[in-house]
Amino acid sequence: MPLPLSALVPHQVLADGVQAEALRLAQATRGERTEPASTATVLVGCLVDPRKTGQVMRSLGRAWPLPESLGHLKRLRKTSEGAIEMILCVDAKVSDPGTPLMGSAELFERFLSSAAGLDAAARDELSSAFSTSAMVKKLPADPPVHIGEARDWSRRLWPVHFNPKNCLLGTRPALAPVPLAAVEIDQ
Repeated sequence: MPLPLSALVPHQVLADGVQAEALRLAQATRGERTEPASTATVLVGCLVDPRKTGQVMRSLGRAWPLPESLGHLKRLRKTSEGAIEMILCVDAKVSDPGTPLMGSAELFERFLSSAAGLDAAARDELSSAFSTSAMVKKLPADPPVHIGEARDWSRRLWPVHFNPKNCLLGTRPALAPVPLAAVEIDQ
């Protein structure tokens, strides 16, 4: 016997991995503060000269592109003090699990030395563009599911892009296929 369309509610149609995202969407829609479901560890540096932002962005994009899964994160942000912070790379490229915690200067040096395809001139340019310190930050690994959540995360955590088309229908499977023969349209 086919199911009536009115009997299909979102939690019945959602794939297993997306139910938490649906709950987050409901909370964000109600204006409740939400936390990212998962985080990515990134290395962040502070630019010394904001006029070099474009130049540095191109160099970083070639040497350390951000993974597609972090495409919702903006690469840079302006702090309340007016400084510009920039995501240098995903932390896994610089620090190995199990290595002792390094100081910020050591972390920055390791970051610079990890670029295989970067010549000495470009490495010197990057070295002079940033203060000699780097910070490890945990940022949202998944895109926001609601515009309110995007605004909240951009204000509290790190600037993010919001694409309404990705709300529950993004890169992760959102809806389990429902055979049309099993659905009866209510009139």
